[in-house]
Amino acid sequence: MRYIRKSGEPDSLKAYKSLESEDWQPSYRELDKDDLRRSLLEEQGHLCCYCMRRIRAGLSRIEHFLPQHMFKEEELNCSNLFLACSVSEGLPPSQQHCDIIKGDKLIPKYILHPCCSAYFRYNLDGEILPFGSHTSIKSCARNFDRLNAEQKTVFATIELLNLNTERLKSQRKSIIYEIIKRLDRVEKERIEQEIQKYENKDNDGKFKRFCEVVLYFLNERLRTLNE
Repeated sequence: MRYIRKSGEPDSLKAYKSLESEDWQPSYRELDKDDLRRSLLEEQGHLCCYCMRRIRAGLSRIEHFLPQHMFKEEELNCSNLFLACSVSEGLPPSQQHCDIIKGDKLIPKYILHPCCSAYFRYNLDGEILPFGSHTSIKSCARNFDRLNAEQKTVFATIELLNLNTERLKSQRKSIIYEIIKRLDRVEKERIEQEIQKYENKDNDGKFKRFCEVVLYFLNERLRTLNE
């Protein structure tokens, strides 16, 4: 997961909401969602709001972070709207992840926290873990009672979103080993250049997929070089 800087609602949504009157209330169900989807895609740098896979407008789902049926007043609030991947739709529950498996459950809004990345870490097997010293998700589960309150919340969020499916782990692991191999024995300046590249969108307005995973290992490498 990564911090998503919200840029405000698109003009089309503002115009739609401005039509509200005593006789008519704007609703998400009646909204033409194409422009909203494009706006969210640009805002997120073409990455899923949860797993950071690359997404496209036609292969994504608009996620109501606070579920519509529980928070009707938030259904057209852009700060509650995100774009999530739909690649696991129709798969067995054990293989579903992100918005598909989350459904109407509530989770902390880490994605709107500027320090979002500080809550998560990754291992060489491609697993996403809560911050701390545990080296695998199984270790976190076995020692759950020893985690502090925030670590428990992060662990529960990872589990609820099922961010450690075999497919996601495999994709992350592949990228991790690719960056480690490519940057082995390079100078500090090159690491810093790579960090800048992964922290920012490219000329097409896109972040690199799983960018926070790579940034975690780049920053670990930089920390080692600085010691």
